Amino acid sequence: MLLVLGHTGFIGSTLLSKAHSMGIEAIGASRKNVDLCDALEVASFWEKIKAPCTVVICAVRNKKDCDDVSCVADNVAMVRNVMNSGRGKITSLIYLSTVDVYGSNPKLPITEKSDARPQHYYALSKLAAECAINFEDDAYPKTIFRLPGIYGEGDSFQSIISLFYKRSVETGKISLSGNVLRDYVYVGDLCNLILQCVMAPLPGLFNVATGKSLSLEEIAHLAGKISNRHTEITFSSVASKGAALDLTFDISHLKEHFPKWNPMTIARGVSHMSSFWLS
Repeated sequence: MLLVLGHTGFIGSTLLSKAHSMGIEAIGASRKNVDLCDALEVASFWEKIKAPCTVVICAVRNKKDCDDVSCVADNVAMVRNVMNSGRGKITSLIYLSTVDVYGSNPKLPITEKSDARPQHYYALSKLAAECAINFEDDAYPKTIFRLPGIYGEGDSFQSIISLFYKRSVETGKISLSGNVLRDYVYVGDLCNLILQCVMAPLPGLFNVATGKSLSLEEIAHLAGKISNRHTEITFSSVASKGAALDLTFDISHLKEHFPKWNPMTIARGVSHMSSFWLS
């Protein structure tokens, strides 16, 4: 059985739906069902789970709300409570982390061996949660996926790609604070990767990316083209505070262990999203 923690969020809801479509027995839990920061609530929740299961932890203190050290404590508490109370029932665990752990100016291309240099509480909380997972000596496989920006149906225009499209349609203008390189992954491709790991657990740390970064200007042009509206792309003289510089990835480690995973490039992904946006 598959247990998705955080199943009402963008990634969690897509993952649960995709698992069901594949005939995988899967259930979800959200904050309405259990407060993962509360050890007693988590223990009570696990008492209701009778079958052994693979756990995917999508639940997290959101990046926008992660502005002090309490975020670090909460994200660590979540994974520790899940692992401690689920001992004996968890057969494998998958944790969704972030490439933000590499900081704003990493040596390129980024690999799993790149130095972690978190520069805000959200990134620090994710790295601390990774350490908490690896600290536990449970024998089951533990997989950590470090994610870049994820986009797709259901992202509520929160992803950069969907936001660019929305701005193009509504105003005919997209303003950029820089023209850095970015690598974004389509949510359906991410879920395919996670489910591959559910079916055949593989322990380790993996950066999830397409391996083919584009500049923000190139992405803005793609979104503008899909909107069928002339779009003016401008550049702000004020850089976003704490924004990362170029991000490019060497995904050879990921491809070595998941050779069947074939994500869409950003260009193909934007084209794919057009049918959703224009419907």
